[in-house]
Parts: sequence; C-alpha cells; structure tokens
Amino acid sequence: MVNGAILIGSVHALLVMMYGRLLMLKIALFSTMLIIAAANRFGLMPRLANVPASDRELDAVRKLTRNCVVEIILGLLIFVIVGALGTVHPAITSTAAGVPA
Repeated sequence: MVNGAILIGSVHALLVMMYGRLLMLKIALFSTMLIIAAANRFGLMPRLANVPASDRELDAVRKLTRNCVVEIILGLLIFVIVGALGTVHPAITSTAAGVPA
C-alpha cells in the first residue's frame, strides 16, 4: 500500500493514469478472488461434509468446480496485469516529468 501510494502520487493520478487504472483493476480482481474463496470455504465446503451424496451436495460440487475455474482465470488475469504494470511508467514519474495526466 505504501509503495503504491509512493508510485502513484495522488488520487487524481490513480484515476487518470494507466498505471493507476491497472492497479485498481488488479485490486478489484484480487478482492473478487477473496470473495469467491470465502464463498467456497464457508458456503460450499460445509455442504460437502455430509456423508450421503445428495442432490444438494452434487450441486455444491458443481458450484465449487465452477468457482475454482473462475478463480484460476482471475489469477491468470492478475498475472497479465502485473506484467503490464511492469511495462507502464508509474504515475509519479509521469507527473514529475511534466507529462499531463
């Protein structure tokens, strides 16, 4: 968080510069992954604790599988965004050089 604040420099740069936008997208995708993980852990996993295989448990397995695939895709997207963040100049260098936002 501190490093992000140093590299971005201001809220305005966070909103208008490519680096800030990519960083916000990365944080949004990671937050979505955390929400899905919590839903898996606290919503779907307890359904699988039951011994007999009921329709409800099979539905939980299907949802858990779907959620895992979505999490993998989001993780791969985060890798792509991190790669892009490595090639984009941070907002602080753009504003220090006098480049308009």
